[in-house]
Amino acid sequence: MMHLSNYIPSAQPTLRVTPACLASDMRVLVWKIGYVASDELAVGNQLVVPTLNSATERTTIRSIRRYQSTYFVRINGHIDVTEGHPFRTPLGTWNRARNLVIGDTLITLVGLRRVETIDLVHRNMVSAIDLVTDKAFIVEGFVTIGKSALPQG
Repeated sequence: MMHLSNYIPSAQPTLRVTPACLASDMRVLVWKIGYVASDELAVGNQLVVPTLNSATERTTIRSIRRYQSTYFVRINGHIDVTEGHPFRTPLGTWNRARNLVIGDTLITLVGLRRVETIDLVHRNMVSAIDLVTDKAFIVEGFVTIGKSALPQG
């Protein structure tokens, strides 16, 4: 299996210290609005919380932290996140981008989706956005969560 650690340069400290963030152009599902680029979000925006019965719950953005990052993990050719960003698995656990392997299954708003590609990409002039919420939310269709809301342990 191809694992991200196979091609992350070990001498690249920037990748290892970046919090669990999204690239600033990744789209987040906002309550009653639809998908919005993460760099356009504000404290107080309400995000859709994925539920089993319907998307009727919401969580509020409590704070937004912006970081500079030049390296992102690109999943399935279009989802750019930092290596520590978590995704929900069908087992109910959270798997960080750095631990994903091709063939892993992740939860999306409409069901399950396999990880088909994982790449390390260099992007200049793109901020990394950490959304602080109390619950999971949707990024580009995938169920994810801010680092601060992850269960400890």
